[in-house]
Amino acid sequence: MESTIFSKGLRIITLALRVTTIIFLLISLIILVTNVLRVPYGEDVQVETFHFYDVAGFKYMLYIIVIVIGYSTLQIIFMLLQKNDVMSSDPNFLCVYYGEWASSILLVLGSVAGYSSTKEYQKWLADSASEYEAYFRKSYTAASMFLLAFLCTFISSFIYSCALYNTPSSRLDISKNSSKVNAVLEEP
Repeated sequence: MESTIFSKGLRIITLALRVTTIIFLLISLIILVTNVLRVPYGEDVQVETFHFYDVAGFKYMLYIIVIVIGYSTLQIIFMLLQKNDVMSSDPNFLCVYYGEWASSILLVLGSVAGYSSTKEYQKWLADSASEYEAYFRKSYTAASMFLLAFLCTFISSFIYSCALYNTPSSRLDISKNSSKVNAVLEEP
């Protein structure tokens, strides 16, 4: 079982990126929860309120916040409990890499969901969009926090991919591999 060297500096950087991701997602969560759209309607001027849980895109953002914060928190705990600079094994390292990759995809999709839901509400309220400008700005800010969290997760994923590339098993030994390929091709 081969191991991957992961220096102390890279561990600190990935730890800081995960903490920053959690901070961005918590800011996005606070914005989503506190952002309420109040739309007056009818002759009696009744007010209908829309919370984040009334919009499918914003609910999707909430689910992604829970998943990615949970994953990042677990990875922070595992990294802090690890004593040495060597990751335990390549399969574990691959799991972390693919987890970062999946988190990145979820964060981009959550950001797109937030932007598209906000844009849809802007179309719906096109005639009086200026009255609800604060709501739209907050919604775009929440989606932008997702993009910043994505950037942190993507950088962390890139660091893991570079460290994964430096494992002894990932380097190609052409002479060794070509003899194996030739042996397989020559078999009847």
